[in-house]
Amino acid sequence: MKLIRKQPRQGVVLIVVLVFVLLMGLAAYSYLLSMQIENLASKASADQAISQQAASSGIELLAAVLELPRKRRQELGGIYDNAALFANVKLFDELEEDMAEAPWFMVTVPRRKGTADEPWVFGATDESSKIHLAKLIEWDQIRPGAAQEILLRLPGMTDDVADAILDWIDADSEPRPAGAEVDTYAEFSVPISPRNGLPPNLEDLLLVQGVEELSLFGESRIVVQKVDDTLANRLDEFRPWVDYLTVYSGCRNESQSGLPRVFINQSNLFSLHQQLTRRIPIAWANFIILLRQYGPGDAGESSLGPELLTLDFTQPAEFTIDNMLDVIDSAVSVTQNDKAVRVPSPFSSDLLLMQHQLTRLFDQVTSDSNPFSIGQVNINMAPEEVLLAVPGIDEDLADKILAAQVNASDSESRRNHPVWLLTEGLVNIPTMKNLLPHLNTGGDVFRAEFWGRSDDRHGTYRCEAVVDATGLSARQTYLRELEVGKWPFLENQAQ
Repeated sequence: MKLIRKQPRQGVVLIVVLVFVLLMGLAAYSYLLSMQIENLASKASADQAISQQAASSGIELLAAVLELPRKRRQELGGIYDNAALFANVKLFDELEEDMAEAPWFMVTVPRRKGTADEPWVFGATDESSKIHLAKLIEWDQIRPGAAQEILLRLPGMTDDVADAILDWIDADSEPRPAGAEVDTYAEFSVPISPRNGLPPNLEDLLLVQGVEELSLFGESRIVVQKVDDTLANRLDEFRPWVDYLTVYSGCRNESQSGLPRVFINQSNLFSLHQQLTRRIPIAWANFIILLRQYGPGDAGESSLGPELLTLDFTQPAEFTIDNMLDVIDSAVSVTQNDKAVRVPSPFSSDLLLMQHQLTRLFDQVTSDSNPFSIGQVNINMAPEEVLLAVPGIDEDLADKILAAQVNASDSESRRNHPVWLLTEGLVNIPTMKNLLPHLNTGGDVFRAEFWGRSDDRHGTYRCEAVVDATGLSARQTYLRELEVGKWPFLENQAQ
């Protein structure tokens, strides 16, 4: 028998080497793929950070504009509906030549009323165009039951939810007829206590029995290029309560040029007179000093204009002017050369004269010593539901104010103070006196949505913030991150 010798398998080594090379290739590919994913994730994270910082730049822009005097804001085009200032603002280094891929931001708010055009505008919403929750309780004390009536005007509000909200923010622990107090919340799976005070933000109302997030904040604001009439009506019908309620509104007590108004009830009459004569005619200043010294009086054998009198500043102030409208058609009785002299007020109730005099007087002078006010309603911007909340405004007056808002372009300069309701004949003097403490024509606390986008337009960030400029410097007092959704604006809107 012939033995056959086994030959060694020479190809095994090659196969092993091939498998090893293949495994090394797969490992290298896996590593490369991992690095690519890490690179994309890193880039996405960087894009998101850039977008967030871009949106923050929008907040800073709004803060800077709000710190300006109101007259300067108007010259820039205003805060609400100002595409030139807030639409797709690019962030760039002036030394860079190619700014096509610079990050950019925009500032938007829902339009006050839905239309068949755009349901949003570039700009911010004045929180003074809403009902401050602190004022809601105050007005309810003026007229019991008023607060529930006010809340029931809001879309989708019910009796039980309205009472529950009022029980949450009022100071007492007595439940309203359909409300909820300590006993109700003690039965929750996680027991809580009602705040019985002003909430720090509107999110606090989500703890109130019956309040749903959809009603309070609405759906995530989906901004589209165009809407038809059906969607416009739906936007109005389901407008969330955040468009009507606030805990932030405030207004600086200053003139249109940014100077603090002169407080007419200060004790040093010589200093007061000096301040007044820098701002208003001397006849006006003299009469205010005389009214502070002697109070209203109509006796006198003769009349003398206030500009012709020599004031005696050693005579102390005996009278406080509680309402600036008290100077209209008034008079002061003074003694001169042992004779009683009647000094008539330079301020007349004649409609044409009031339009000139009161617009200037109220811009420069105040009877309120506080540097800012809280909770006044902006009659130039407030919707009907908010106007009807103000004590003294009925449906007829609300309709007249809304009509005036529509035709505001012809008389904006005359409507820088709520006294325009009087000077344009919408109300009489007694009604205007009652309304003045509750009204303004523009506040210094604004809310908006801020969008940021990175240079390659892949990263997008969106948030809602409130900026408060009632103090020495504007500051962000609220921030809520929002879902981004699809970037809804046309690329050619970039500036």
